[in-house]
Amino acid sequence: MRIRHYLLLLLAGACGEAPDEATTGPPRAPRYVLTGVAYDSAVGLPAPGVKVTVGSPSTVTDEIGRYRLVVDSGRHVLTAPDSLYEPYQQTPIVTGDRVLDLQLRRLTPYVTGVVFVRDTIYATVVDLQGRRTLDRRQLSRLEVRGPGTVFTVTASRWAWLAIDLESWRVVVPVGRDDLTEATWRVMDIEGFEFLATCQRDGVCDHLPARH
Repeated sequence: MRIRHYLLLLLAGACGEAPDEATTGPPRAPRYVLTGVAYDSAVGLPAPGVKVTVGSPSTVTDEIGRYRLVVDSGRHVLTAPDSLYEPYQQTPIVTGDRVLDLQLRRLTPYVTGVVFVRDTIYATVVDLQGRRTLDRRQLSRLEVRGPGTVFTVTASRWAWLAIDLESWRVVVPVGRDDLTEATWRVMDIEGFEFLATCQRDGVCDHLPARH
Protein backbone atom coordinates (compact mmCIF):
# COMPACT_ATOMS: atom_id res chain seq x y z
CA MET A 1 0.00 0.00 0.00
CA ARG A 2 2.78 2.38 0.92
CA ILE A 3 4.52 1.67 -2.37
CA ARG A 4 1.34 2.37 -4.31
CA HIS A 5 0.83 5.63 -2.39
CA TYR A 6 4.42 6.66 -3.14
CA LEU A 7 3.98 5.96 -6.85
CA LEU A 8 0.80 8.04 -6.93
CA LEU A 9 2.66 10.97 -5.34
CA LEU A 10 5.43 10.73 -7.95
CA LEU A 11 2.88 10.68 -10.76
CA ALA A 12 1.09 13.72 -9.37
CA GLY A 13 4.41 15.61 -9.14
CA ALA A 14 5.29 14.78 -12.74
CA CYS A 15 1.92 16.01 -13.95
CA GLY A 16 2.31 19.29 -12.07
CA GLU A 17 5.87 19.98 -13.23
CA ALA A 18 6.41 23.60 -14.33
CA PRO A 19 6.60 23.86 -18.15
CA ASP A 20 9.79 24.91 -19.86
CA GLU A 21 9.86 28.73 -20.28
CA ALA A 22 11.24 28.35 -23.79
CA THR A 23 8.06 26.57 -24.84
CA THR A 24 5.59 28.97 -23.20
CA GLY A 25 7.10 32.40 -23.96
CA PRO A 26 5.79 34.61 -26.77
CA PRO A 27 6.67 33.19 -30.21
CA ARG A 28 9.64 34.87 -31.85
CA ALA A 29 8.83 37.02 -34.86
CA PRO A 30 10.11 35.56 -38.12
CA ARG A 31 13.31 37.11 -39.45
CA TYR A 32 13.90 38.36 -42.98
CA VAL A 33 16.72 39.81 -45.09
CA LEU A 34 16.62 43.50 -45.96
CA THR A 35 19.01 44.41 -48.78
CA GLY A 36 19.55 47.27 -51.19
CA VAL A 37 21.95 49.84 -52.60
CA ALA A 38 22.58 53.32 -51.23
CA TYR A 39 22.88 55.91 -54.00
CA ASP A 40 24.24 59.43 -54.10
CA SER A 41 21.15 61.05 -55.60
CA ALA A 42 23.15 63.99 -56.95
CA VAL A 43 25.25 61.95 -59.36
CA GLY A 44 23.31 58.67 -59.43
CA LEU A 45 26.31 56.63 -58.30
CA PRO A 46 26.48 54.09 -55.44
CA ALA A 47 27.54 55.51 -52.07
CA PRO A 48 30.15 53.27 -50.38
CA GLY A 49 31.03 53.39 -46.69
CA VAL A 50 27.63 54.63 -45.47
CA LYS A 51 26.31 53.23 -42.19
CA VAL A 52 22.79 51.77 -42.45
CA THR A 53 20.90 51.09 -39.21
CA VAL A 54 17.60 49.37 -38.41
CA GLY A 55 17.24 49.61 -34.63
CA SER A 56 20.24 47.84 -33.14
CA PRO A 57 21.33 45.93 -36.28
CA SER A 58 23.62 48.03 -38.44
CA THR A 59 26.03 47.59 -41.32
CA VAL A 60 28.16 49.66 -43.71
CA THR A 61 27.63 49.76 -47.46
CA ASP A 62 30.35 48.02 -49.48
CA GLU A 63 32.40 49.43 -52.34
CA ILE A 64 29.39 49.40 -54.68
CA GLY A 65 26.93 50.78 -52.16
CA ARG A 66 25.26 47.49 -51.16
CA TYR A 67 23.98 46.73 -47.66
CA ARG A 68 22.40 43.64 -46.03
CA LEU A 69 20.59 43.35 -42.70
CA VAL A 70 18.63 40.57 -41.01
CA VAL A 71 15.61 41.99 -39.17
CA ASP A 72 12.42 40.83 -37.48
CA SER A 73 9.14 41.15 -39.33
CA GLY A 74 7.16 44.32 -38.70
CA ARG A 75 7.64 48.07 -39.03
CA HIS A 76 11.14 49.44 -38.59
CA VAL A 77 12.95 52.77 -38.61
CA LEU A 78 15.84 52.68 -41.08
CA THR A 79 18.44 55.45 -40.90
CA ALA A 80 21.64 56.20 -42.81
CA PRO A 81 23.63 58.72 -40.76
CA ASP A 82 26.60 60.07 -42.69
CA SER A 83 28.43 63.39 -42.47
CA LEU A 84 28.41 63.80 -46.28
CA TYR A 85 24.63 63.45 -46.67
CA GLU A 86 21.47 64.94 -45.24
CA PRO A 87 19.87 62.88 -42.43
CA TYR A 88 18.04 59.96 -44.03
CA GLN A 89 15.15 57.97 -42.57
CA GLN A 90 12.53 55.50 -43.80
CA THR A 91 9.96 53.36 -41.96
CA PRO A 92 9.66 50.16 -44.02
CA ILE A 93 7.21 47.39 -43.14
CA VAL A 94 9.00 44.04 -43.47
CA THR A 95 6.84 40.97 -44.04
CA GLY A 96 9.35 39.00 -46.11
CA ASP A 97 12.76 39.34 -47.72
CA ARG A 98 12.83 42.83 -49.21
CA VAL A 99 14.95 45.04 -51.44
CA LEU A 100 15.03 48.70 -50.43
CA ASP A 101 17.35 51.14 -52.23
CA LEU A 102 18.31 54.41 -50.54
CA GLN A 103 18.54 57.78 -52.30
CA LEU A 104 20.88 59.96 -50.22
CA ARG A 105 20.88 63.73 -50.73
CA ARG A 106 24.44 64.94 -50.61
CA LEU A 107 25.68 67.95 -48.68
CA THR A 108 28.72 68.39 -50.91
CA PRO A 109 28.61 70.26 -54.24
CA TYR A 110 29.18 68.50 -57.54
CA VAL A 111 30.11 69.22 -61.17
CA THR A 112 28.30 67.91 -64.23
CA GLY A 113 28.02 68.60 -67.96
CA VAL A 114 31.74 69.23 -68.53
CA VAL A 115 32.58 70.29 -72.08
CA PHE A 116 35.93 71.35 -73.62
CA VAL A 117 35.44 73.88 -76.45
CA ARG A 118 38.71 75.08 -77.97
CA ASP A 119 40.41 77.19 -75.23
CA THR A 120 37.44 77.20 -72.81
CA ILE A 121 35.93 74.65 -70.42
CA TYR A 122 32.22 74.74 -69.57
CA ALA A 123 30.44 72.95 -66.72
CA THR A 124 27.47 73.11 -64.39
CA VAL A 125 28.19 73.33 -60.65
CA VAL A 126 25.40 72.34 -58.28
CA ASP A 127 25.02 72.56 -54.52
CA LEU A 128 21.76 71.14 -53.19
CA GLN A 129 22.17 73.32 -50.10
CA GLY A 130 21.86 76.40 -52.32
CA ARG A 131 24.16 77.82 -54.99
CA ARG A 132 25.18 80.73 -52.74
CA THR A 133 26.92 78.32 -50.36
CA LEU A 134 29.65 77.64 -52.93
CA ASP A 135 33.09 79.15 -52.56
CA ARG A 136 33.65 81.21 -55.71
CA ARG A 137 37.03 82.68 -54.81
CA GLN A 138 40.22 80.78 -53.93
CA LEU A 139 39.21 77.45 -52.36
CA SER A 140 37.48 76.16 -55.48
CA ARG A 141 39.85 75.66 -58.40
CA LEU A 142 40.46 73.79 -61.64
CA GLU A 143 43.73 72.04 -62.41
CA VAL A 144 44.21 71.49 -66.14
CA ARG A 145 46.75 69.34 -67.94
CA GLY A 146 47.98 69.05 -71.48
CA PRO A 147 51.17 68.25 -73.40
CA GLY A 148 54.02 69.48 -71.22
CA THR A 149 51.86 71.73 -69.04
CA VAL A 150 49.93 71.73 -65.77
CA PHE A 151 48.36 74.85 -64.29
CA THR A 152 45.54 75.95 -61.99
CA VAL A 153 42.67 78.36 -62.55
CA THR A 154 41.07 79.55 -59.30
CA ALA A 155 37.32 80.08 -59.06
CA SER A 156 37.71 83.84 -58.92
CA ARG A 157 38.63 83.67 -62.64
CA TRP A 158 35.60 81.57 -63.62
CA ALA A 159 32.50 83.21 -65.03
CA TRP A 160 29.54 82.22 -62.80
CA LEU A 161 26.11 82.34 -64.47
CA ALA A 162 23.18 81.55 -62.17
CA ILE A 163 20.78 78.88 -63.48
CA ASP A 164 18.45 78.37 -60.50
CA LEU A 165 18.63 78.37 -56.68
CA GLU A 166 21.00 75.39 -56.66
CA SER A 167 23.06 75.66 -59.85
CA TRP A 168 25.66 77.75 -61.66
CA ARG A 169 26.86 77.50 -65.24
CA VAL A 170 30.60 78.13 -65.12
CA VAL A 171 32.85 79.22 -67.97
CA VAL A 172 36.59 78.75 -67.44
CA PRO A 173 38.99 80.35 -69.94
CA VAL A 174 42.16 78.25 -70.07
CA GLY A 175 43.97 79.89 -72.99
CA ARG A 176 44.89 76.64 -74.79
CA ASP A 177 43.04 74.27 -77.06
CA ASP A 178 45.30 71.24 -76.56
CA LEU A 179 44.38 70.48 -72.94
CA THR A 180 43.40 66.88 -72.31
CA GLU A 181 42.32 66.66 -68.69
CA ALA A 182 40.88 68.83 -65.93
CA THR A 183 40.50 68.14 -62.20
CA TRP A 184 37.69 70.06 -60.48
CA ARG A 185 38.04 70.88 -56.80
CA VAL A 186 34.86 72.64 -55.70
CA MET A 187 34.20 73.60 -52.08
CA ASP A 188 31.38 75.24 -50.19
CA ILE A 189 31.52 77.53 -47.18
CA GLU A 190 30.89 74.58 -44.82
CA GLY A 191 34.09 72.87 -45.97
CA PHE A 192 32.47 70.15 -48.08
CA GLU A 193 34.64 69.31 -51.09
CA PHE A 194 33.94 67.75 -54.47
CA LEU A 195 36.66 66.19 -56.62
CA ALA A 196 36.38 64.95 -60.19
CA THR A 197 38.86 64.45 -63.00
CA CYS A 198 37.34 64.91 -66.46
CA GLN A 199 38.82 64.03 -69.84
CA ARG A 200 38.45 66.14 -72.96
CA ASP A 201 35.74 63.78 -74.24
CA GLY A 202 33.62 64.66 -71.18
CA VAL A 203 34.13 61.40 -69.28
CA CYS A 204 34.64 62.15 -65.58
CA ASP A 205 36.03 60.07 -62.73
CA HIS A 206 34.11 61.22 -59.66
CA LEU A 207 36.19 60.80 -56.54
CA PRO A 208 34.55 60.36 -53.10
CA ALA A 209 33.19 63.56 -51.61
CA ARG A 210 35.02 64.82 -48.54
CA HIS A 211 34.44 67.06 -45.54
